[in-house]
Amino acid sequence: MATVQVPAAGLPLRKMLLAMLATAILTTVAMMGSAEILARWLWPKYSDPTCLVPARLGQVYAPNCVRRERISEGQSEILYRYNACGLRSDGPCAAEMPTGVRIALLGNSFLAGNRVNQPDSLAEVMADSLRKQCTRGIDLQNLAVEDYLFFDQYFRLDAALKLHPSAVVLMVMPTDMFEPMSRQEWESRHAPNVMRKSRIPTTDESGMSLLVRARRSLRKSRVLEITQHYVFQNLPLYVRLYRAYTDAAFGDTSDYLLAATSPGWQKRYDDAHLILGEMAEKTRQAGARLVLVAFPQRVQAALLELKTDETRASATAFTKQMGAIAKASGVPYIDGLELISSEPHPSRLFYPVDGHLNVPSQRLVAEKLAKTLEKLGIVTGDQCR
Repeated sequence: MATVQVPAAGLPLRKMLLAMLATAILTTVAMMGSAEILARWLWPKYSDPTCLVPARLGQVYAPNCVRRERISEGQSEILYRYNACGLRSDGPCAAEMPTGVRIALLGNSFLAGNRVNQPDSLAEVMADSLRKQCTRGIDLQNLAVEDYLFFDQYFRLDAALKLHPSAVVLMVMPTDMFEPMSRQEWESRHAPNVMRKSRIPTTDESGMSLLVRARRSLRKSRVLEITQHYVFQNLPLYVRLYRAYTDAAFGDTSDYLLAATSPGWQKRYDDAHLILGEMAEKTRQAGARLVLVAFPQRVQAALLELKTDETRASATAFTKQMGAIAKASGVPYIDGLELISSEPHPSRLFYPVDGHLNVPSQRLVAEKLAKTLEKLGIVTGDQCR
């Protein structure tokens, strides 16, 4: 008698596995999407288009530009307002100052006041503190521009000296020296129409590879940013991740954390000596004083906080080198790492992911800077009486 084959009920095994895989993928995507939506609601973040515009010497802020932003690690909206001269100020362009002390500031985004409102910024709080010591007035002109390299400040100095300041305060950080200066750049510095590279972040992705686009999209993930915010508070892990990322992305850039100077960073320090020496001489010829402030990255504060001889040597390597360069150039020097070294948790002065000083820390550092400038005699003498 013949056997009758009865078809098995349900889907074939292959189709069933594919259905299970598709369900798993869709479930994962839905969960990730839900997590991203929730993260963006809990940690809002937005930004108007940048106020930076290309210029012959790199980039400057557009005159009369107003911009708003909020960062996910912050707690309120930030207003950026630039005057008719492209300086972050509510006041008009600088006029002649018959009495008192005028100070010009040069630096990067830290000194430019990124991530804080104008009244809370380093420059504004420092000016308020100095005004208490100078009865005839303090006028502070902030010429700092985000993403300027140390060599860019050489050219920005001319704009500062046109304001006829009593002093020029120049802030430098390790990131300002990540990109080494070429011999050609140095030899052509006096060329009549010298051009500097603009570093305005681009939003045009048309010429980018799929991998670069994927990385940019990943950086925009709010879930990733929240995860980093908490992971980066584990300081030993943060230091390892920082070094791994910067070395992979930018080569030897994290070697400024080595107690023994690497060849690449020795070249950077030698270049800084040349740059600072000429800036100091140019400032002296203009009848002003140049003051150098070397300020740390969050990773240096984290290393300092770990409190071992090895981590302290790594944390202080950059600021010690810059101090030696300032001394050799005859320039008064302020060690920014030393300013915050007495704080119980110096790494907490910075936003963990964004890296800038948070709002309370801006005031703390600004007041310490003001006191140090007073000790250096910047706001004493006939101009203040």
